[in-house]
Amino acid sequence: MASQKERTSEKDMKTQEKQSSERKKMSILFSGKWHNQHSSEIDIKVGDDGDVSGTFTTTIRGTDERQVFKLTGFASNDVIAFCVGFPRFCSVTSWSGQIANFSDGEPKYTIHTLWHMALDMGKRADTELWRGTLSGSYVFSMGAAELEPEIESMLPPSHPWWIESKHSFSSYY
Repeated sequence: MASQKERTSEKDMKTQEKQSSERKKMSILFSGKWHNQHSSEIDIKVGDDGDVSGTFTTTIRGTDERQVFKLTGFASNDVIAFCVGFPRFCSVTSWSGQIANFSDGEPKYTIHTLWHMALDMGKRADTELWRGTLSGSYVFSMGAAELEPEIESMLPPSHPWWIESKHSFSSYY
């Protein structure tokens, strides 16, 4: 006959297995194509261990210009964090957020994120370096991007390629 300690241990193991299975299911929901307000796309794959890999594709409104960058990160349950380097622009952007389903009927998943972009400020005074960090929020919707952005955002985008093409970098410093 099993002791109380053994029964508790078995119960804990079953609970942990169930939680692990549920986390895996939630993380898998992140896999696929998503787009944001600027029609930039992320195409991500989540491994069994929560590692995120994929691509970030920029879009510039009114043009056919697109550029693809490597994306890497981690997902756990219903939260995700990922990062994209923009070597040409000496910058990096990170996003962190949570998946949500705000529909009454068929699931309509979105990822609600906050982002920070750090730009190389060169040889500026320590008191000026803060100007090289931009922040904002994005909602990524499931599926490929449409040709035109859904809304015209007043916030700067999370990647410098768009800034360079539409504005001068100096206007954001």
